[in-house]
Amino acid sequence: MIINIVAIVFGLIACFYGYKAFRVWLALAGLLFGARLGYYLGGYIGEQAWPIIGAIAVGLVICLLSYFLYKLGAVLIGALLGGMFTSVILSALGVTAETWMILVGAAVVAIIAGAFLKQFIIIGSSFQGSYLIVAGAYALFTGMSYAGFDDALQAVELPWYLYVIIVVLGIVGMIVQNSNAKKAPTPPIKA
Repeated sequence: MIINIVAIVFGLIACFYGYKAFRVWLALAGLLFGARLGYYLGGYIGEQAWPIIGAIAVGLVICLLSYFLYKLGAVLIGALLGGMFTSVILSALGVTAETWMILVGAAVVAIIAGAFLKQFIIIGSSFQGSYLIVAGAYALFTGMSYAGFDDALQAVELPWYLYVIIVVLGIVGMIVQNSNAKKAPTPPIKA
């Protein structure tokens, strides 16, 4: 039940403030990934304190890199999504996805993500957030655990009307994020 509430809260933040929160979330993801990697690598150096020292050091380095290189992170996310979408679309069409096809799809979406970075982040976070809100609420009200997943970690089939709500809520999230971005004060131009 708690994970469903957490999913709803994170979904609300992502859906309506995703662009503003993106760098922070990317940094937190970098911290968690880096800490895990550092802990793992520290275990090779020695026992006792080394895994903890490695977790702190590598976690902080990747956290800072993620925060300051967020554009690169967004482009890499775009590449990952492009590769996945290409594979799914080709599979739906009955075509076996070859490596070069997936790489082309990844490159195309990465270029689009880099060229339209702000809109890419807004669209992605709005729909990610809307999914978390709806799936979290559905799981909460139906008594399921893990927002969007059951105990076996298999994707839950949502009723069709919830997908309509996800799309509508995602569009509302995009509108809110774009209007918030337009209200932000512009820095003065120095002559």
